[in-house]
Amino acid sequence: MKKKTARAEAGTAPTKKKTARRSAPRAERKGQRTLLIEQVHSGIACTSRQRGSLRSLGLRGIRDRRQLPDHPAVRGMVAAVSHLVRIVESGGQEAEKA
Repeated sequence: MKKKTARAEAGTAPTKKKTARRSAPRAERKGQRTLLIEQVHSGIACTSRQRGSLRSLGLRGIRDRRQLPDHPAVRGMVAAVSHLVRIVESGGQEAEKA
């Protein structure tokens, strides 16, 4: 005979934790410089390190775009996969004034 757990006794099933989607990207904070990055080539034939950089940038496929903060870490990931991505726009304080 199987031992019943507290959940089984209560009659409730485990539920998945739902994550809410943010209304605005983090990069859109006031006064912060941003980069609009677009993936232009597939990451299929790349090394796992390059695929990891694409995943960390939030790019899932060709023509996918993400607006990210202009930080050295982001610039480094873009440099690691420069043959797969391109910087579409570089915005921020200067771009808002123009």
